[in-house]
Amino acid sequence: MLHEHYDAFRDFCQSLGLCDKIIKNIYVADRLRGLSEELDHKSLTFADTQEALNGIVVPAGAKVLVPSEQTIEGPFNFVVVDNPRFIFWSLFEFIERSKGVKFKSNISQSCQIGCNSIISDVGVVIEDDVVIDDGVIIKPGVTIKKGAKIGPGCVIGSIGFEVKDTIFGRIVLTHNGGVLIEENVELGALCTVNQGLSDTPTHIGMDSKIDSCVHIAHSTSIGRRNIIAANVTFGGSVKTGDDIFFGLNSTIKNGIKLANGCFIGASAFVSESYDFSVKLIPRAAKPLRL
Repeated sequence: MLHEHYDAFRDFCQSLGLCDKIIKNIYVADRLRGLSEELDHKSLTFADTQEALNGIVVPAGAKVLVPSEQTIEGPFNFVVVDNPRFIFWSLFEFIERSKGVKFKSNISQSCQIGCNSIISDVGVVIEDDVVIDDGVIIKPGVTIKKGAKIGPGCVIGSIGFEVKDTIFGRIVLTHNGGVLIEENVELGALCTVNQGLSDTPTHIGMDSKIDSCVHIAHSTSIGRRNIIAANVTFGGSVKTGDDIFFGLNSTIKNGIKLANGCFIGASAFVSESYDFSVKLIPRAAKPLRL
């Protein structure tokens, strides 16, 4: 069920202008998922146009909010509403704000914590032999596995930058998905790792080594043994395989998937997914004659 309390869910949906038939129909879905995420037969998603569904696998049991003025076809359950995007993200924010208080933080006694670091007293798990350097901020929902090292000035579990129009206004959506940093990961100074969106955590695979000033956006999954140079930026919901090298200042567009063993050159902009190992080298700058 989308929400623990049907009456509260119904009241909110009515404020969005939904009728009881539609409310009962969408309430039985288990989770909200954008089209860029993996869908299952109990997902609720939305599509503004037929083109938005191109290349998307929507399971037969999934429910899709669609507009009345568009003709959209597919082997799934249509739910016709006036503004699918607005309804979807309003529901998303309502559900995320309704989630309960997190558990008390559990920090290993063998964890080394530097000066002026701030760790939330709820929702954090830090295992044995983790090293937290000076000035680190760790928000609720973060799990750091044993042997990891977090460099000075890092912010782990910061709110992602997903801005949507909702019944609450144009807002940065609530992020409750958490962060999972696996064993022996090393983060350099001033890195930011955003919370996952919904229930999809942001994940850094074991033995990955990350230089300074790297930004990892919400729900991104970094594979094992990745080597990431300084100032690399990962958009939301990126998925990388194992043993990938990312060169200085490279940028990975949101939703990109990369196979094991890829090599991303310095300053490369990766805008396409690859399901095989590739080497991407951008063109070097050349002087122009005046």
